[in-house]
Parts: sequence; structure tokens; C-alpha cells
Amino acid sequence: MKPLPLFPLPSRMHPTARLAALAVSAALAFALAGDAFGQSPGTTIDSQGNPVMPPWSPPGDRPLPHRTVEPPRLVFFPPTTPGFGRPIPETASRQTFNGRLFAAPDELADDVNEFFYPALGTRLAEKKLNDQLTARLAAYHKARTALVNELLNELTLAPAADPTAREQALRDFARTQTLRILALETDAERLREDFIHGGLLGYNADWNQNREWRLGDVLPTFGPFPSTAEFQVIRATAHYQKGLLPEQRGLLREIALEQQESLRAARTRLPQAAKDPLEIFFSPETTRLRLPAGLPPALTVKIGTYDGDKAALKRELRELVVAQDKSSEARRRQAFEDLAERQRPRLIVLAELAEEIRRGLAALPEPPPPPLSPQLPPDLAARIEAYKRDRTALLKERFERSGRIRSLDTEPLRVRLENGEAPESRLDQLRAIAASRIEAQRKSDEEFMRENAARYEALVQDLKSIKADLTAFAHAQIDPATGQPMDVATLIRRVSATDQHYEKLGREEVIYKDYRTAMLEPGLSPAQRRLLFGAALVGLAQPLPPGEPMPSGNTPGMSL
Repeated sequence: MKPLPLFPLPSRMHPTARLAALAVSAALAFALAGDAFGQSPGTTIDSQGNPVMPPWSPPGDRPLPHRTVEPPRLVFFPPTTPGFGRPIPETASRQTFNGRLFAAPDELADDVNEFFYPALGTRLAEKKLNDQLTARLAAYHKARTALVNELLNELTLAPAADPTAREQALRDFARTQTLRILALETDAERLREDFIHGGLLGYNADWNQNREWRLGDVLPTFGPFPSTAEFQVIRATAHYQKGLLPEQRGLLREIALEQQESLRAARTRLPQAAKDPLEIFFSPETTRLRLPAGLPPALTVKIGTYDGDKAALKRELRELVVAQDKSSEARRRQAFEDLAERQRPRLIVLAELAEEIRRGLAALPEPPPPPLSPQLPPDLAARIEAYKRDRTALLKERFERSGRIRSLDTEPLRVRLENGEAPESRLDQLRAIAASRIEAQRKSDEEFMRENAARYEALVQDLKSIKADLTAFAHAQIDPATGQPMDVATLIRRVSATDQHYEKLGREEVIYKDYRTAMLEPGLSPAQRRLLFGAALVGLAQPLPPGEPMPSGNTPGMSL
């Protein structure tokens, strides 16, 4: 007679479920058998074969097992596209997990405008980029560089004196190069899909892989910012969703950039800066152009039409993302492919309208530069620079010490866990961490002020002396707007305006040169603009944002 299983199993059961139930039954039977023989895994046996029980100790004396928090799976999103001519930040925003800062792989710097950037970043961080994918990526880079160089050569050789002849020459070249760029974009799309799902053993770098929450669900973990969920999904859709056109992916990036700026202002409780009415997202997607004041009425109407038509396309994309977030992958892909077919003709019309706007902007006269500010005496200018340098150094030292304090946020919680004092709730954890950080920060600031009291006093005296000399110099200058002697505030405004103008002009002529060409040069095809703009963003050498935890289960995986 066959022995019965520990738990009777239904006769009609799915094979997979039956195997799982049998495995559980066998494990329990083994455990009970161990107890029946007086032995279990880990039991010590004496020389006579008898089990030896460990000495009893009170619960409070038993050491707690060491608790470690496994690093999350990371995703890396590209840096924010700056507005044309804006200063480039020197450092990326900080984002830590359990006190660690997850820096982006350096190799991502060559692909900051590629839609496969996040999936490639995950593979690089996890060392899952096999030889085949590495070779394909290298071949893609080689082909992309060759096309960029061809385009830059043509831009150099095209006649510059005659705008009409130059535009025609660029249009002729566009007809011969665009098909090859579109083929390259097809290769990039295949790489994007293979970075997400390609390789052996079912490797998956999909942002959605372990995400169980969906838009429209109740998400307490998002706290007072429910729109954070929408931002995350829209940003991820631009990089992970199948069935989108390159232009649509760019439009989704624009939506995400707008939402991100609003969310950051809400999270920091700072008033959101009013949107510059003269700055618009232009073409190619995510470029930002600040329009000159005093535009001709006809050009203003075209710009308004362009902005409205683009907003309508973005609104349709956003609504579809929200509506399809709970759908199956196949149904969602079909919905985006259908929208791509419907929007394709309108995107072509929008590109033609952008070309008309470029011609109108190119025909405008150059705006006059601001009046030159009075030239500060060399010794006073040198003292001001020395003061700024010393002040910056002191603030940097204080910030670095504060950073070390912030990195210890989880220390109080870890100590409490090791001592067996488990917090009652997540809120208790956060309160304990915050209180510890505030106290540590207060002590650190007091100590820093004591150690650097002489440096602070020297800066105060330097500032007083500089203000006195600036006042004397300002009174010796005549304000052209009033005909009266200047005061210090007017002098500083004039100097600052002049410096900012020429700094911006220098950035536009040097590091933003290809950005400007991709955005404003008439005669290029949309595909050429995307190609050149990608190269321009690489040339800006922006700091790469650190990694963010991927969403897992019902836990959102990012911070702004």
C-alpha cells in the first residue's frame, strides 16, 4: 500500500500547482521526520550519537541577526535638456539609497539623447551587457558618428552669404542623407528593445517588470503628490513603450520635463517660478527656445499655432498613457501604434510649420547688446573675485560636512534594530531619523563656526571694505538713464547685466553651437535635427543623474 501524502491533494489540480503542493508537503514531512529522530539541521551530535542542545539564554541576551538592505535594481534616466544658452550645472542632483549614492556608468555619456539610455544603464550597472550587444552598440556609435560628421561637413561647406542658396543646398543634402538616418533610428529602436529583453536566461531590464501599481489605483505611498505616479509612468513610457514614433517619444519627454519641474517645486514647498512666456519647446523635441521680444504679428501667430498644435498632440499622448496603463502589453502596444498612425500626418504638418518659423526668426535683425557697464578698477575687481573665491570655499567645506551628516540618516534606525528596539511604524522611523539628523547638523554647524571663526570675520571685513570702495566708485559714474550719479545697486545691476549677456553669448557661440544649428538652421530634415541635437547634448557634457530604484510591487521607485 502506498503511503498517503502528508496533505491529501485534490485529484484534479493544475500540474504546476500540484508540484508546488508536493514540494511543500515533502519539506514539512522532512522537518517532522527530523524532529521524530531528535535531530534537525544545525543540531550538534556528541560522540555517542546523541543530540546536544545549545545552552539556554534569555531572549534579551540573544544577538539579533545582522540586518542588511539589499541594493535595489537601478534605472538611469538622462539629464534634463537645458534651455538654449543656459548655464550647465557642475554636479547632478543627489539621490541615495541607504546612504549610498549610485553614480551613473560613465559609458552612458555618449548616449544622453538615446531612448535606449535607461535600459542600457541598467545593463551596465548590473554588468549584463554581453559581447554581442557590446559589438552592436559599438557599430551603432560608429555609424552615428559618420552621419554626424557628414552633416557637420555639409553645414560648413554650404554657402553662408546667401540664406536662400544655403537652405536649398541643405535641402538637397537632406534628401540624400535622411533615409540613412532613419535606418539608423531603426537600429536604435532594435537596440532599445534588446537592451530591455535581449540576452540569455530571460534577462529583463524593463522598468515595468515588477511594478504592480497602476495609474488610477489608490497609492498611499505617494503621499500628498499623486501626480508623481503619472510623471513616473510618462517618463518611462518614452523609453520603454513599443509602438511609438521618435517624435512621440520626444513629446513624452517634454511632458515629463514639465511635470518634473512642477513636482520638484511642490516637494520642496518652494513657490514654482512663473513660466517664461517667451520660452517654448521647439523642434526637434525637448529643445527650448526663448523667443525675442517684439516679434512681427504674422510670426507671432505662427508660433502660437505651432505651440497650440504641439500641445494638442501632447495632450492626446498623455491621455492615452493614463488610459492604457492597466491594459495588457499587447493591447497597450496596439493602442500606441494606432495613435502613431493618426498623429503621423499632423507631426509632418507641425514640422513644416516649425520650418516657416525658422525662416521668420532668421530674417529678424540681431538685437542690440546692452550698454557696456563701467569698467571696475583692476584692484577692486581682483578683491571682489578673491572675496567670492574665499566665500565659496568656506561654504563648500560646510556643505561637504553637512553631506556627511546626511549620509548617516539611517544610523539611528540601524542601531535600534540591532538592539531589538523595532520601530512601531514607518512614521516612527522617519521621525527618529529626522530628529537625529537635526541634532547632528546643529552640533556640526556649531563646531564648524568655532573652527572657522577667524575666516568668517575676515570675510565680513573684506565685504565692508569692498562695499565702501564700490560706493565711492559708483558715485563717480553717471547713470545714462537718469543723468544722475549711480548708486551701488544700479552699478551692480549694470555690471551683472553686461556680464550675463556676454557669458550667454559666449555659451551660445561655443558649447551651444550645434544645439542652435539643430534647432534654428533652415533646410534640415527632422531626422537630421534629431541626429545633430543628440550630438549637441553629448557635447554639453552635463553631469549624469545618479540611479533611481526601479518600482517593485506597490512601491514607487524614484525621488525627484
